[in-house]
Amino acid sequence: MYSAGVRGYWNDLPNGGSNYPGYIPQGFLIEYGGMPGDPVVKLSAVAFVEVKESKKPELDMNRVKTLFCGGMTHELTLDFSNGSPLTKLTPFDSRVVVTNEETYNPTVVVLEYGKYSFQLDMVDASGCEYKDTLEIGIHNQPEASFNLDSSTCYAYNLQLVFTDDTVEETEFTWYYNQEEFQSGIGLDSVVMPLGFEDDDRTVGLKVNEQGCTDSMTMPVKVKPDIFVTDTNSSGCSPLEVSFAAKSTNKPAHSYSWDFADGTSSTEQNLTHIFTNTGDSTGFFDIRLTVLSDDGCENTAIFENMVNVYPVPGAQFTADPQDALITNPEINFINTSHAGASYFWDFGDSAYSKEMSPGHRYDEMGIYRIMLQVSNDFGCSDSMFQEVTVTFDQLFAPNAFSPNASLDEDRVFRLYGDGVLEKGYKLLVFNRWGQLIFESNSPTTGWDGKMENSEFAPTGVYAWVLQYTDFTGEKHVQQGSVSLLF
Repeated sequence: MYSAGVRGYWNDLPNGGSNYPGYIPQGFLIEYGGMPGDPVVKLSAVAFVEVKESKKPELDMNRVKTLFCGGMTHELTLDFSNGSPLTKLTPFDSRVVVTNEETYNPTVVVLEYGKYSFQLDMVDASGCEYKDTLEIGIHNQPEASFNLDSSTCYAYNLQLVFTDDTVEETEFTWYYNQEEFQSGIGLDSVVMPLGFEDDDRTVGLKVNEQGCTDSMTMPVKVKPDIFVTDTNSSGCSPLEVSFAAKSTNKPAHSYSWDFADGTSSTEQNLTHIFTNTGDSTGFFDIRLTVLSDDGCENTAIFENMVNVYPVPGAQFTADPQDALITNPEINFINTSHAGASYFWDFGDSAYSKEMSPGHRYDEMGIYRIMLQVSNDFGCSDSMFQEVTVTFDQLFAPNAFSPNASLDEDRVFRLYGDGVLEKGYKLLVFNRWGQLIFESNSPTTGWDGKMENSEFAPTGVYAWVLQYTDFTGEKHVQQGSVSLLF
């Protein structure tokens, strides 16, 4: 017996069906017997079952593209590793439109970037039906662009900023000289120290937005670094300072110095003299501009690198400048500028630390005076000036006697310290104006004798003396002397 779907009924109705509503013949033929009074019936049945070989179709994921970058419309390519089933691609998201959904090249249209799931219905060659799920990513295609101008020279720290737009979560990887510098999600800017070790530098960026990637590498020109050493950069004016400059491990194309005193230089290593004419310390900012071979220029300013201390001005006058031995006192008037201490050398082994001293000389002579003036910075200046101490005249004896008891009283001689022999002439005349004696040396005087070697008579005799003193000044004196016996 077989239930035909209506309780209490059997499938023994005519082939034409039944009058019972809702009943649908199932197409089975059943014969039976064996009821009391029925003849003996032998039953038999024959059934035929067709079993077909079937295996679920598998997409070849090595050839099926599931990631699409850029754009909202993309054509898929379905490729199977086992057979060629009939297919139909249906989106789970109602906002997604699929055209040509029953082909191997359906077109998918989305309204925004993201990941989408689809149902793939498949019927293989045996007519067996299968279902599978396919996930497709449709994302923005970023461009690895950043704010670098290859014609611009950059300083030590370079700030790079991503300049394109992203839609979904994006990973940024920054590179320096092909080596990874820094990476992270959302890291769209970075400050990169470029260093000075490398002559040729590159920076790069790789962006990965949900598998959609792009990368870019660019050369970067870096301003040359500047190193300056100095020697003797602090001291009194005039101050000689030595400078030495260098840049990176490549020789610079040119150097340009500005010494803040109106002078400059293009030498790499040099010596410069600074002067300070004021009364306070002079501070000089040294500026150096370096130009590299690739056209990058850098300027370094070294503030107050050179300190030049002021120097006082030594000045004085002597009163009198030429003194007589009869009054050998000389006063020195100090007119120096910006001095704090003073040192005098009077030229005769005598010294003073007074500001404006006076000095008395014991002997005639020409003396070289030195004044050294110092300030609180230890800077000094010196001035030299000569003064003269000489006699005003020779004091001649008014009488002498060849018979005197003292040797110096027996000869009439005119001499003194500072009288030169050269140019010396002593003439003695009698009362009639006749020349009776002449001497050309201060060591030779008149002993009272005339040219005939006889003594002149007692009386008064006139004399005239011509001489030159140690200063070179010529003198003429005259007078009279009495000859006594």
